[in-house]
Amino acid sequence: MIGYFGKQYVPIEPDFFAPPSWMVAPRLIGCVLCMDYRGASIAMALSATEAYDQCEGAFHGVDTQFLADGHAYIHFYPRCGMWAMDFVCAPRGHGSSVLIAGGIPVAGLETMRERRKPHCRAIHDRARGYEKLIADGPCNFGEACDIQPALNGAWLFDKPFRIYRPVEPIVDILPDTRVNVSKDAHLPWRWTWRNPSVLATDA
Repeated sequence: MIGYFGKQYVPIEPDFFAPPSWMVAPRLIGCVLCMDYRGASIAMALSATEAYDQCEGAFHGVDTQFLADGHAYIHFYPRCGMWAMDFVCAPRGHGSSVLIAGGIPVAGLETMRERRKPHCRAIHDRARGYEKLIADGPCNFGEACDIQPALNGAWLFDKPFRIYRPVEPIVDILPDTRVNVSKDAHLPWRWTWRNPSVLATDA
C-alpha cells in the first residue's frame, strides 16, 4: 500500500482492464501512473479518460487495440505532432481501449515541465496554475510522460509502468461526451475528475 495526497493506494490487479473500455474508463480516474523511463521518474494522477470500442464508429480499429487487456496502445496525433496513449481493455480480439485524456503531476514536476515548456509559454514561465496545463489533453499528457512509439503494445504490469488505484474509488467524476469525435458523438464516454486535490512535487 502507498499513499498519495492523503489517500491509500494499491497496485491495480491483473484483471483491472478485463471489462470493456466504457466500464474501465471511469475507474481509472484518480489512479496514479508511475513511469521510470529513459532516465527519469514521474508520477501522474489520471484526471480525464475517454472510452473507445469496436461497437461504435469512433474506434480506430488498429491491431494493438485488439490485444489482450493490459497493454499500451500508442498512437500519433498529426494535428499536434505528438503521441498519445490508450490502455487496452477486454479480452484479446474484442477491440476496446481507454484514451488517457488528461493528468495532473504528482511527482517529477520539473522533469515534465522541461518536456513541455518548448510548446507552452505559461509552463515555460511557471505562470500561476501552470501545473494544470502540463498534461491537459491526450497529447500534452503523452509529451509530459515522454510517451514513445516503442511503448506500443507494452505490458502495463511491467517496466516502465506502475499503476496504482485508490482504495476508496474517486466519486467526484463528471461524465460527458468525447472531444473531437464526429461518429457516435452522443455517447457519454468521457469522464473528468471535477476537483482533484493533487499536489505535484519533484520527488
